[in-house]
Amino acid sequence: MQVQQKYQLTEDVDGQQKGKKEALLSETYVVKAMPAVLGKRDMTITAIMALFLLTNAVTGAAGGPVSLVYLFLGAIVFFAPCIVAAIQLGVLLPNEGSLFNWTTRSINRFMGFFTGLCFWLTGVLAVTTAGSAFVTTLQGLNANWFAQPWQQGVVILLLAALVAWIGVQRMRLIQNFINLAFLFTMSAVLLVGAAGVVWVLTGHSSATNFADRASWIPVPDTFFLFALITLSYIGASGPLNLAGELRGRGTKEITNTIRQHLLVGAPVVVILYAIVTTSVLVVRGSSVGPFDGFAAVQQVFGKPVADVAVIFYLVYLIAAMLFYTYASARLVMVAGIDKFIPVRFARLNKYRAPSVATIFHALAVALVVIVVYVVGPALVTLGGSAATTTAEFFTVVAAACTLIWTIATVFFFVDLVFLYRRDPHTFRARRQFPLWVIWLSVLVGGAACLATVIGILVYPWIPLIGSGQWWLLVGGLTLILLVIAILASMIASGEASFEDMSEAS
Repeated sequence: MQVQQKYQLTEDVDGQQKGKKEALLSETYVVKAMPAVLGKRDMTITAIMALFLLTNAVTGAAGGPVSLVYLFLGAIVFFAPCIVAAIQLGVLLPNEGSLFNWTTRSINRFMGFFTGLCFWLTGVLAVTTAGSAFVTTLQGLNANWFAQPWQQGVVILLLAALVAWIGVQRMRLIQNFINLAFLFTMSAVLLVGAAGVVWVLTGHSSATNFADRASWIPVPDTFFLFALITLSYIGASGPLNLAGELRGRGTKEITNTIRQHLLVGAPVVVILYAIVTTSVLVVRGSSVGPFDGFAAVQQVFGKPVADVAVIFYLVYLIAAMLFYTYASARLVMVAGIDKFIPVRFARLNKYRAPSVATIFHALAVALVVIVVYVVGPALVTLGGSAATTTAEFFTVVAAACTLIWTIATVFFFVDLVFLYRRDPHTFRARRQFPLWVIWLSVLVGGAACLATVIGILVYPWIPLIGSGQWWLLVGGLTLILLVIAILASMIASGEASFEDMSEAS
């Protein structure tokens, strides 16, 4: 189905009340063209699956007990403000595309497209990250598997193709898979957490000395952990990319869904991270790698149980790749509907899924994978750079992803300010928190984003790249990615404008 076939069904938005921002075409098109199948449970599960990554919890244990300090500090100064902002913005503007829509309506079209572009780009890199975690987990089972970078890239490409195919099926079918994967994920976390409890109850000493007070104090050598923790908590608005597909449109049910999925899901995410990080510290200590969560399970329960936990986690990773594929595709679809880019990107298939946008997203992932796992290692070898392994090269990409994602997150708080200034009466009438809580979240969350940006650029995530090289690599790559994306969007926007003129003539 093409968007043009549905345009005639949309309401005329030119008659908006004077002084209010004009509605976007996607706000009326999506609710008429796409089925409303997502409820409270679906959104809560999706939020947890989108925000929790077990290997992030394991990697975060690298600092020892202070890792738990950063974990809860990040939850208070970064995660909580993001949750407050996402709920308030979601209730004020419960529309498909979340941050893209919010910024367009609160500021202007250019800034809306910029933030949407940032969010989409991080979705591309997030799929690659989850695919990399899939390969790393397999290598934990057998170090000889996929030893060459190109082999790892092939696995990720196959996974990206699989999730793209699933992503163009019926939304109810997709959500059923996400819900099933959630059960597997909770089972994996249960096994990792139980390993720490059983280890202590059977008389073993903790591998980490929690009684050492100095190990709980943040020092410059561990400041890089704050940015890693931020990466674990970033993306609160992701599930709301599908706000136009929520059940109960136009009723209080949609407000309750938006509130519940974050107010319930966010604490669960923090608890899951705390369980995994603590258990790994107890059983394995702070000298850990991404696979050490499952190594802890094997150390306590044996290899067969650990293999079961690994299988559960692999299912989760496929679900994570799937979520970032279909959630990011919604941004491309909405941009097509609202004529930021050519309208063909908004086409729906027979299952009412944005097929062209999903395929486009998969192709973008393929491009990143080829650069990181084929072209990148070849250039690094020829140039003799400090980033001598694919893992190090990928770490720079992951840091750039986090930096771009953080820049986009700043607009959570900017949008709140602009929406309040635009219509304070409506803002107060539909506020979900006391105003002092909202403005405190704006101040604290904005400051946390700034601290994250500085932390990413100043403190390397890997020891073989010095701070002088690190900020150049990460900052330079971020700038290059943004410039390429903006140039591509200008070309696409120009084509969209040409389409408009062609239709007018």
